[in-house]
Amino acid sequence: MPKQLLLLSVLVLCFCAIISPLMNFQSAGSTKGPREFTLSDSETFNQIDWVDVLSQIPQYQKKVSFDADSVTTTSSPEVKISDGIVVGIVVGEPASILLYANSMESLEPLQLRVGEGWLKGWIIEAINADTVEWVNTDTQQTYTQMLFNYSDS
Repeated sequence: MPKQLLLLSVLVLCFCAIISPLMNFQSAGSTKGPREFTLSDSETFNQIDWVDVLSQIPQYQKKVSFDADSVTTTSSPEVKISDGIVVGIVVGEPASILLYANSMESLEPLQLRVGEGWLKGWIIEAINADTVEWVNTDTQQTYTQMLFNYSDS
């Protein structure tokens, strides 16, 4: 059995060796000889209008200029005392809060005590176990903010 398998594999290998050059032989369909072909035909590339081709791609299109007078600027929304989120209350003497102000660029919370504030005109009047009492020094308006209260109520 192993001799028959070996003989068969040798025959298949010889058959592949004989057929391989015939399968890879190029047909003589063109009039040019094998040495007359070039890898790149420079005449074809010179005839292409590359500016036109690239201008059709959005990345290479010319930027549209705009009139500065037609641009309207929108003001940023007014920051309210309810935009801050109390994320922690430190009880003890002196009591303080940890507040994350959405309008601030820092990702760390602010630590504020009674009499301090993060928004102009608003200061902390009292710090309770789960609420903070704010008072506006200009209008005497009061606002009670709860711990982790994300709503505008």
